[in-house]
Amino acid sequence: MKFTKYTTTLWAVIALLLMLPMLGAAVAPNSNAGPQQESVPAPVLIYDVKQDKVVQAIPNTAELRQEASDWFQRVGGLSGRFSVGANSGIVIRVPFQPPLPVAKAGLSFQCKELFVILPSHEEKESPQLLAFSTEDKTFVFECSYQEFEPFLKKYNIAFESL
Repeated sequence: MKFTKYTTTLWAVIALLLMLPMLGAAVAPNSNAGPQQESVPAPVLIYDVKQDKVVQAIPNTAELRQEASDWFQRVGGLSGRFSVGANSGIVIRVPFQPPLPVAKAGLSFQCKELFVILPSHEEKESPQLLAFSTEDKTFVFECSYQEFEPFLKKYNIAFESL
């Protein structure tokens, strides 16, 4: 078992990113907003592990939701690794509202939130998808950098693998 201070830090970051929607709910609503106004989905956040901060926010569109759904279709099976995380690289947080139906590796669940963990190449670890279901279960899938290169280029996300 390999635990590092960075693994603990990564879990703290994931916890913070999970709490962002709740923090936004504490802000007083705009009094000019009409009752017909649709709620805007929470943005996709890009977190730089070394900088220890969110470095980019991307509007959470139907097109982006489809891209994330396609990631599930291309990933391998469930991860056999005990630890999840990275000491450097980026984490992409994709919230789904409504939840995204996923059928992969003999599983079927509704994904409410997805974290793409892209460690830097110096770590010699493959990327992982960390999916949270509406039933509060966690699933970790193995994947490769190539699956995310079009997304990273499209949104001008700086990452050393490109």
